Amino acid sequence: MNIFGREFIEQIKDSIVEIIQNAVNVLVENRQTDQRYLNKKQAIKYIGGMNNQDFDSLIAMGLKIIEIRRPTGTSIRYDKKDLDEFMAKCKI
Repeated sequence: MNIFGREFIEQIKDSIVEIIQNAVNVLVENRQTDQRYLNKKQAIKYIGGMNNQDFDSLIAMGLKIIEIRRPTGTSIRYDKKDLDEFMAKCKI
């Protein structure tokens, strides 16, 4: 004997699938933030978000960058430790 209607059971199934999808997305996002060296988008997110121009001004203020030069172009990375140190220096 089923005390719940078919529609209710389907809604529960859909909710469970959505919860699992959200949990997987959080795990993937957390895994990405576990890496030490970040690209610009990740670095901006790591420090709490800001627009590209404002972030670029942090470099002019002394934020260190890592330039990886290759024949095909240059990649820029940001070390989490450098981001943390820079942000700590900005505290008042």
